[in-house]
Amino acid sequence: MGCKNESPVKCEKSRGVGSKLGRGRARRGRSVKMSILPRFFLLVLSVSGMVVRAETETTIFPIADTDIARYVESRRARRAIDMDNIVRRYIKRKYLHDEKRFNNFLWRCSAGTQRTTMVDESRGLYPERGLVTIGSGGERCVVVYASFDTKPGGDRTYAQCVEKIIASLENVGFNGHLYYRKGGYPEPEGWELEYADVPYAFKIWMFKEAYELGFSSCLWIDSVDMANRPVDPLFEIIEKQGAFFITYPSIRAGRQSEDFYLFFDRYVFPEVQQVLENFVGTPIRHCIWANLFGLKMGDERVRSFIDRYDMLVKRRIPFYSGAPEEIVFSALCSLPEFNPWVICLRTAVANVETEITKARRAKYYFSRLCLERPELDSVVRSLKGPVVFEQKLRSQGRRRRKKMDRYE
Repeated sequence: MGCKNESPVKCEKSRGVGSKLGRGRARRGRSVKMSILPRFFLLVLSVSGMVVRAETETTIFPIADTDIARYVESRRARRAIDMDNIVRRYIKRKYLHDEKRFNNFLWRCSAGTQRTTMVDESRGLYPERGLVTIGSGGERCVVVYASFDTKPGGDRTYAQCVEKIIASLENVGFNGHLYYRKGGYPEPEGWELEYADVPYAFKIWMFKEAYELGFSSCLWIDSVDMANRPVDPLFEIIEKQGAFFITYPSIRAGRQSEDFYLFFDRYVFPEVQQVLENFVGTPIRHCIWANLFGLKMGDERVRSFIDRYDMLVKRRIPFYSGAPEEIVFSALCSLPEFNPWVICLRTAVANVETEITKARRAKYYFSRLCLERPELDSVVRSLKGPVVFEQKLRSQGRRRRKKMDRYE
């Protein structure tokens, strides 16, 4: 499928994952740019702890006891909302008795009511807000929110992934800052906690808080994403055009295809789509992927975008769908003033099914990991540079792949 895009930014295409070229290089070993001897010495140095990396500096912002009490009260109020009835009200009749489809809608719509755990006294988990200086620092900032939620049946929280993100950004040579929240909730203007039941509304508000700390060039990544390559090109896009949002590779911007309509048929309530299209005054033309996007805070167009976003949050209904914040982004980016921000970037984030070594070889910016894969954490914790990281993954061979398959 060709990649046509109105944005001046060209579409990057993945060459390696599943392609003959990628498999051929892997067989012939051409992706290994360093001889075995230097790799061996780097591996020895990393094991002995002699490889030196720039130490990160972390500033922890205090969180008042009154805020923790408000988070507890918010949880009580949010849990009382009957999202099951809301989904039954808006879902199409043909999906009402489709248990899998209904549960998917319910899971996504209830992200704010039943999940987004801000504090968990029973497990001794209390909110933390911090700013990490990575490398030599700078004006660029990666933004992450990680709740204390766990996957069903698991005990590993998203908040545990923050250290993994820091290590991966160090590994790719990032010079900037990471602004994060573990639990808690962003309240840049003081009214946001009232709308914590709105699923995934917190993403934009994390940008506002980063802007208050003095950062204008900000990049959002999900807490389960790990950097594979330098992210400077993404910040260059932000600084050049003011913002960027990525379309689904298979459902591209402006393409009125069968897949495009099928996406809305399966993941968006008709009433919600109508509300959004009435709000923007135009049909929705995009399918935005919201796990990686960037904003240049302070830009006049970005301020206008955020103002409209806040208006939709306060109406709540626009976020009730199988892709809550993504559909809202898609509607707003259908406006002429925001449409140039939409790009097609095939090498944005590799799916969970794509092995990390293949994702790195194909030059994906990030890899999406699973909380249920504990063996990946040991690799991330021992990051000592891209060469050693790749060597450690390659050394696990088929045994690691078979073990990972059991988690699928």
